[in-house]
Amino acid sequence: MKITNKKGNSKQLQLIVYAKRTATRYQGLSRREKGKFLDQVQDDFGGHRKAIIRLYKTLLSKKLGSEHPAIAGPLPDNIFRLPKKRGRKGIYQNDSVVWWLQTLWIAMNQISEKLMHSMLPEWLAKSKDESLDPETKRQLLLMSPSTIERLIRNYKKENSKKLFCTTKPPRGKELMIRIPTRVQNFEAPSCGYIEGDTVAHCGTTLLGTCGWTLNTVDHRSSWTEQQAFLANTGENVVQSAISIRSRLPFKLHGFHSDGGSEFINGLLYEYLSNPREYVLQTHGRAYKKNDQARVEQRNWTHVRQIFGYERITSQKLIDLMNDIYQNEWRYLNNFFTAVRKQTSKVRMGSKFKRTYDKPRTPYQRVLEDQSVSVVEKEKLRALYTDLDPFELKKSLDRKLKDFYKMLKQQNEITEEIKKEAA
Repeated sequence: MKITNKKGNSKQLQLIVYAKRTATRYQGLSRREKGKFLDQVQDDFGGHRKAIIRLYKTLLSKKLGSEHPAIAGPLPDNIFRLPKKRGRKGIYQNDSVVWWLQTLWIAMNQISEKLMHSMLPEWLAKSKDESLDPETKRQLLLMSPSTIERLIRNYKKENSKKLFCTTKPPRGKELMIRIPTRVQNFEAPSCGYIEGDTVAHCGTTLLGTCGWTLNTVDHRSSWTEQQAFLANTGENVVQSAISIRSRLPFKLHGFHSDGGSEFINGLLYEYLSNPREYVLQTHGRAYKKNDQARVEQRNWTHVRQIFGYERITSQKLIDLMNDIYQNEWRYLNNFFTAVRKQTSKVRMGSKFKRTYDKPRTPYQRVLEDQSVSVVEKEKLRALYTDLDPFELKKSLDRKLKDFYKMLKQQNEITEEIKKEAA
């Protein structure tokens, strides 16, 4: 709170010094005399009446002593400030609690506060860090999503890139007619209906050969898999699809994509329509990204968030990306990252009211699905027991450090070649 005037804070200083001298006399006045006294002070020094009353109360309660900058020492700009914040004392003021909250948010790949709130019990149960004392752990578990958001709001701003359209239409319309368009508001009856999309690691230009990632997500369980490759061709997409299919903990029933030529081609169509292991292939409508909204969302959270928008042209970098995709990144996203799904959407006037189910990890959703075999579920449970999210995060950071170091060397070599050519 301040008392200000056009000349700066000189009136503030005069008022504080005057109040310091007259505080004892003010205390001995009657109610009516105090009113007249305050009228005179307000006329002489200006400012709000309540601010003057609070100043005298502060002086009389000995909260503002001789050490106040108005009496001695340098004068700051905001000199007239209450020494104590009004209102109840904050519950989560421990620096250790805030530090752990920020550390966990980074370890959880900067997830939303509501999902982070549902993931905290599982992550803290897996923690083996001795610096995490019981009291800090208790306070972290007691926090609400809104409290988490408030405590890390500034940290998110400090620690929180333009996209190319890489979808090319197929050459002929025959396969576009053969492959059906998926119905809107599709609901998968079981696990095994996945959406796929390719993400370009092309830097600032699509010219030449560059790296790509085939990103997939299961419609029902939100289980995700990724595979990196060089050159966005039908052959590479089929090989990546085969690799991803071998890692899925459930049988593949359907494959949905956009209308790009890397998906709408004879190679992928023949592979998916094999009578022995038939997979229903569908595609979305042109210029309607919401037809494959789940995978479009994960193009950022599961690909761009770790590999950014850099240009990748080396097979060694592609191999390192696949190592990350198939190990640390796969386990963190599928076993320790909660996902919530929308259950209803109702229009209320000019707004929509959306409700969501309880946040659960893809691993938990797969265990709940009756179509997944008991053998696969037992394999997942055994694997989950051996996993530690904190160790996975440390290993992921080490590999990403090696990746960007190698990428920097590649870019330096490329720049030298360009200079020599010029």
